[in-house]
Amino acid sequence: MLEMGEKAKALTEARSAYALGPDNLAAHHLLGVALFENGAYGDAAREFGLLLREDPASPQLRHSLILSLYKDNRLDEAARAAEEAALRLPGEPLFALWRARLAARRGRTGEAIDLLAEARRNHAPVADWIRDIDDLKGLRNDPRARRLIGF
Repeated sequence: MLEMGEKAKALTEARSAYALGPDNLAAHHLLGVALFENGAYGDAAREFGLLLREDPASPQLRHSLILSLYKDNRLDEAARAAEEAALRLPGEPLFALWRARLAARRGRTGEAIDLLAEARRNHAPVADWIRDIDDLKGLRNDPRARRLIGF
């Protein structure tokens, strides 16, 4: 249903599937995705958080939780979730990006640049992030960020 753009119908079906098998992780995940796609970011975050209790090593679930919190404008919670993800899944560049992005979004420029420098040391595509990610574009004129991307 989601692929066909029928978001409301997909949510109804996901809720039905979850009601029939609340212990079924696939149905639970589908519910989280359907909630997210219907703009219920807070509810989606709750579902992804519950799913992480069952599968704490899942980078996909961690990313879904962070993105849901971000879209729900719960930036401090998203930052804590990104920090926890970075600790549990070291070397995963996506969480380095989230940490820097959330620091920049919350006006913590120095922290964002420090996090980007750390990510660059781990061979993350920092120049691409600064170019492509809206929350990081404001850093482009900072001399420290410019040094990171080779300008």
